[in-house]
Amino acid sequence: MNSKSYILLVLTFFVSCQSKDFDKKSFKNKIKVTRTISISLDSLTTNQLSNPQVIKDKYLAFINKKINSLDLYDIQQKRLSQRIKFANEGDNAIGNIHQFLYHNDDTIFVVNSYQYKVFLINQEGNVKEKYSLIKQKKHSSATALPNIFPFNCPPVFLDKKLHIASYPDDNPYKDSYYNRKALSIILDLNTKNFKYAMSFPKLYKEKKFALGHSFYSRIFLEDKKKFIYGFFANQSIQITDENYHIVEEKKLNSPNFVEIPSINKRVENPQENTEIFNSNPSYFNIYYNPYKKEFYRAIDIPLPNKSKKDKYSKGFLGIFDENFANIGEVLLFETHKVNYSMTNIFFTPEGMWIQRFTDNEDELVYDLVEFVAE
Repeated sequence: MNSKSYILLVLTFFVSCQSKDFDKKSFKNKIKVTRTISISLDSLTTNQLSNPQVIKDKYLAFINKKINSLDLYDIQQKRLSQRIKFANEGDNAIGNIHQFLYHNDDTIFVVNSYQYKVFLINQEGNVKEKYSLIKQKKHSSATALPNIFPFNCPPVFLDKKLHIASYPDDNPYKDSYYNRKALSIILDLNTKNFKYAMSFPKLYKEKKFALGHSFYSRIFLEDKKKFIYGFFANQSIQITDENYHIVEEKKLNSPNFVEIPSINKRVENPQENTEIFNSNPSYFNIYYNPYKKEFYRAIDIPLPNKSKKDKYSKGFLGIFDENFANIGEVLLFETHKVNYSMTNIFFTPEGMWIQRFTDNEDELVYDLVEFVAE
């Protein structure tokens, strides 16, 4: 090796070490609370809420499953601003809803998953239009059920089409379930026709997991017209275009991110299935902060516990820049110790708000947080 090459090698090693030291020093590993708000809840509302939608940076909208309504809370006034109650009978009958998208005051989409129906309503709850998401009179292995789970998968309104998260209406203990394109229903609002798109990633076709690991979270990047899927057993995320063509599969690395163990065969016994799921790590929601251009992904890590009924775990939130480089990770939840929610998070120009559970069930508490290096 000549002297010039040797000097270049030494410089490269030195710069590399310096970069690693800098990354370690700047790695965000602590939650700093900059502000807290507490919203009073009435007797008709539980604080076990998830997946709020921010409207005009002023209101928070939730599905209130206790009374089947869409509740809007004024963030600044810290109070209930409006409640849209859904009728079960009459011309405006909607039934129980599972998903919603508040586009504007006159265009609100709500999804009754078990009826395979979408309703277009206004802020008074009046039904303006109805759409069916099933062609047969009943569901079959060829249909798709709109998402019923409390994970971050909001409907997306794009080019006069509504993209609705869904799951195959097939038996999840069969291989065919994981091969179907049925993880999104694309509803054409003009023609009322719909079609299915998106299937499980390759990992689910090659390996088997507990049923809970087949869930997913989905977000949409407005500026890039891309969907990002995060499946609960997959350390990698799937990035698709608006037509669900896979653009990239990206493995996200963070200190507590791990490969989820697979099982030899699918377990149909519900109790045994749940025990397998609870005894293994699981990824959860994925989020995007459009103001800071950061991504976040949660993972739940089980802790040793003698009780089979109760689950003890730690929840971590990995923090990634717009290129998915890992820039931090914080402890978000620990049984009986740290009580931040992994499913009730929203963003405003001020920053990221996370629900913090308290002993008072009649309040909804959010901390405005920053992630800092300690």
